[in-house]
Amino acid sequence: MRALFLDDERNPEDVTWVALPDVVLEIVRDFDAFTAHIETNGIPDFISFDNDLGFQIPEGRDCAKWLVERVLDGDAQFPDGFQFEVHSKNPPAAKFIKDYLTAFLNSIDNSQS
Repeated sequence: MRALFLDDERNPEDVTWVALPDVVLEIVRDFDAFTAHIETNGIPDFISFDNDLGFQIPEGRDCAKWLVERVLDGDAQFPDGFQFEVHSKNPPAAKFIKDYLTAFLNSIDNSQS
C-alpha cells in the first residue's frame, strides 16, 4: 500500500486522534511537495490530510481540490479502494476536506455503476 501524510509539522506517530493505517506513510510538508509527489508517483492508496500548513498558502483543502481537478482533467485517477483521513485540528477545514472528497468519490462510484 502506498500512503501519503500531508502535514507541515507533525509526523504520523504524533497523530493519535484518527486511525492511520499501519504502513509507512511518506511525508509531504506543503502544497508543492504534495503536487510533485502525485505528479511523479500517481495518487497513492491512502492520504491523510492536514489543512493548516503553517503560514503556507495553499492549504490542505487546496491539495484536495487540486487532486480532484487532476482526476477531472484526466491527468490522474484514484486507485481502486482509495481511502483518506483528515487529521487537521481545524474543524471547519477538516469538514470541508472530508465532505469535498467524499462527495467526489461518491460521484465517481455512482457514475460507474
